[in-house]
Formats: sequence, structure tokens, C-alpha cells
Amino acid sequence: MAARVTLKDIARKTGFAVITVSKALHNHSDLSKKTCAYIQQVAREMGYIRNASASSLRSGVTNTLALIIGDITNPLFSIVAKQLESHARKHGYAVVIMNTDEMEDREMRAIDAAIAMNVDGILLFPCQKSDASVRKIQDYHIPCVLLGRKFDQSHCPSVVFDDCRGGYLATRHLLDQGYRRILMINSDPCIYSARERQKGYLAAHADFGIPADPDFIVHCKGLSGECARIIEEKMPLKFDAIFSYNDVLAFEAINALSEKGLQVPGHVGVVGFDDIQSTVPYPFPLTSVSVPEKEIAASALSALLALIEDPENHPSDQVLDVSLVIRGSTRKI
Repeated sequence: MAARVTLKDIARKTGFAVITVSKALHNHSDLSKKTCAYIQQVAREMGYIRNASASSLRSGVTNTLALIIGDITNPLFSIVAKQLESHARKHGYAVVIMNTDEMEDREMRAIDAAIAMNVDGILLFPCQKSDASVRKIQDYHIPCVLLGRKFDQSHCPSVVFDDCRGGYLATRHLLDQGYRRILMINSDPCIYSARERQKGYLAAHADFGIPADPDFIVHCKGLSGECARIIEEKMPLKFDAIFSYNDVLAFEAINALSEKGLQVPGHVGVVGFDDIQSTVPYPFPLTSVSVPEKEIAASALSALLALIEDPENHPSDQVLDVSLVIRGSTRKI
């Protein structure tokens, strides 16, 4: 293994003092641009890598952010993570991504790891089993912004989608198309976005003058095979449409329906949420609520950088608009 290149190595190579080399690598105003450029060029040629740990000990700044998310296999989370990493890199920050599998204990361990790394800020998709994780971050006075979800009582700024409107648009579309027995496969009710999407589902029924039957609302924890089990259990209800909490569940539902010989949209209409198909190509055309992935990434990072710059600054919560993209998984009946 090659030895790490040090400031002393660069000093010997260039003939400058170690302190001069250090100043040049930081573009110190005491030195000419020509000297800085020369020393930096030699450093690059020698393969010099800045010792971030030593630098952070001196400055208290690591130029590192932690992104803590519930499920990296969820395409929406992956898309947003990529956008965040790209935006952060442009601002000189590296992003450490940690996966919690929507489990509170793993979320707490991820936060402990972020604290140990002395990150400058945290971007958090909270699992929302409790607000203990947010309170811990605040106890350590680490700038933090919540993405996609928020708590009713929290001083931590958030950037979320208009989930209630999304739930309304999805359900209203199905009702307008003639569907009347709409099964909602929702996520855990502890999750803010799940509650909001259900509010939209109920509001659409109310506006249409059709009472929403509580038996048609079921909560899914996202376990393997759970969606198929739910559809099996709800078959006696003779539902004619499904509104899923997200596209992942929607595609699982379509697969489960197919295994029962039911066609989409021939027998059952299906609407998802997230519109991952606009970014990741899928062979089946799914009607879905489209969310602005790029905007949530840019807005969340902007809010976090504002907090890092001024901890007394408290950015307002942001609610981003959504729209409905109609594809071939629904039809007029």
C-alpha cells in the first residue's frame, strides 16, 4: 500500500516550507496566486489527499452531511438521495447515506453515527415511530431538516409534498372514471404522509357524495408478500379499484391481481403515488401522483445550509405541490 502523501513530502518536492505549503493549499492571501497554483499542482501530481479529520478538529467543520432514510430500495428515496448528493457536492459537501429500514432503533444508531462523525448537518426521512430521534438531534444542536414527513410538534423545519391533495387527486380521478369501491392500501398510520393521503381519499369521497367505507382502508407495513395477503383478504369486498400509498405497493398489487387472473385496468383500476415511472422506466403504464423529487432535494438542502450558516435562522416548513399523471392502469367504466 502506498504511503500517504504529507505536507512535508510536498515541501521537499517544491522547496517551500511546510507552513507555506499549508497556506497554499488553502489559497491563503499571504501568497501569490502563482505560488498557490504551483504548490497545488505538485500536490495533485503527488496524489495528496487532505486529512479531513485533522482539519475538522481545528475548524469544527467537516463539510459532511448525513442523509438518513427509511428504505434505500424504494426508488423514490434513491432518486431523492441522488439529487441531494448532487446538489450537496456543488456546495462542497460530501453526503453519508444511512438506511434505517423504517426501524426506530436503527434510526437512533444512525443518528449516533452521524454525531460521532461530527457532521455539519442532517437530512432525515424519519420513521416516525416517535420523535425521539429528532429530539436527540436537537439536544446536540445539529442543524437538521426533515424530508417527506414531519411531526406536528417539532421545531425542526421540514420539506414535504402536498400529500392530502395527492390523495384527493388520485381518489377523485378513480371516482370520475366510474370506480366506486376503492380499496386504499395505505402505509403505517404513524407516518405523516400516510395520514395526509388518507385525508385526501376521504375528502374526495365526501365531495363526490359517496360515504367512504372504513373496511376499504387497510394499512400495510411494507413486508414481503403483505400486499398479496391484503388483496386476498379484501377480495370479498369486490373492490373495483386500488389507490396505493406509493408506486412500489401499486406494482405489487398489480402483480397480485394478475396472479388471481384479474387484469388492470380491465377488472381493477390502480393508482399509485410518487410517479417513479417518470424517472425509472417500467413496462406497465401506471397512473400515479407525481411529486417534485428535484425540488424537494434542492429545497431541503437550501434550508439545511441556511441553518448551518446561521443556527438561529429557522426556515419555514415547505409544502410542495403535486399533480396526477394518467396512464393505462385506469379507464372509464
